Amino acid sequence: MYWDTIDGPVDDQALPANRKKEEFSKITGGACAGHLSHWLAASILVIQVLAFVPWKGQERTPKPQEKRRRRKKKNKRRKKGKKGGLRNTFEHALMWQTESWSLCSRLCGGGEQRRRVSCAMRLTERNITQKVPTSFCRTAGLRRPARVQECGMEGCPAWRKSPWSPCSRAECLSRDTGLRTRTIRCIKGHALVADDLCDSTVRPSSSQPCHNLECSGIWVLGEWSQCSSTCGGGTQHRSVSCEWLRGGLAPSAECVEESRPAESITCFGPPCREHWPGELSDLPPLQPEIVVSPLRDGRETSPCQDTSKFCGLIKTYKMCEESKFQEQCCQTCSNL
Repeated sequence: MYWDTIDGPVDDQALPANRKKEEFSKITGGACAGHLSHWLAASILVIQVLAFVPWKGQERTPKPQEKRRRRKKKNKRRKKGKKGGLRNTFEHALMWQTESWSLCSRLCGGGEQRRRVSCAMRLTERNITQKVPTSFCRTAGLRRPARVQECGMEGCPAWRKSPWSPCSRAECLSRDTGLRTRTIRCIKGHALVADDLCDSTVRPSSSQPCHNLECSGIWVLGEWSQCSSTCGGGTQHRSVSCEWLRGGLAPSAECVEESRPAESITCFGPPCREHWPGELSDLPPLQPEIVVSPLRDGRETSPCQDTSKFCGLIKTYKMCEESKFQEQCCQTCSNL
């Protein structure tokens, strides 16, 4: 049944075959039955394509299942890259770029060196390298080079000290206190090197106070000098110095001043000629006479002995008669 444009609906059974074809051609614009089927198939195909392609300026939101599927593919691709599988062109263009090592933090005894490591992309068309975020190289599974390394592992020169010297040999500082010493050397390995190669801030001390009882001050006396006068009264002198008991000069304060011995004394020589009796002062000087004691030449000895060295002179001038000269020159005066 179809609608007649003039008389309303008309049963298609009542129309002839050629009339049916003419009426259908008017409705479809002159298309035949074969052309209509091709047109419908093309329309359906276009509608299906447009359902999956987003319109310009509008992106289609992926479904949760599609997100999970993409994530699995990405993780699988990353695992293949870590196991040495094939990488895409982008991953092959990435690399770790290193700078020069810094100076060693210590010349010896163990130090460290540092350097900068950055991720870069090699642009082969321009033959240049461009730095990119570090996450790019990490995502590509590239192993990062070391940024720190050890250096200066050889041994440093060190101070070596000898044992302390005995305190008994130490030089005295004050009463009962000495200063013992030891030798300090700079050694590298088994060789002696200059002291400036060792750290001066940790250099051990080369001296140390110690207890020494021999560090006490005493007065040391010298020999008496000859009498300052050949006759009559004169003076004799000697040196008096304060020294340590172990030896060596000591400050005067270390010795007791109250017990300081005398440095000079009065001495007496023979009587001077101007003080002799009148007749003796006019006589010419006599030559000294050497008198050998009987005890030394083997002769017999007597209990009478001369006690004055002028007995020969007294005998020559016949002065033995006086009692005092007889006592002083008993032996000489008895041989008259």
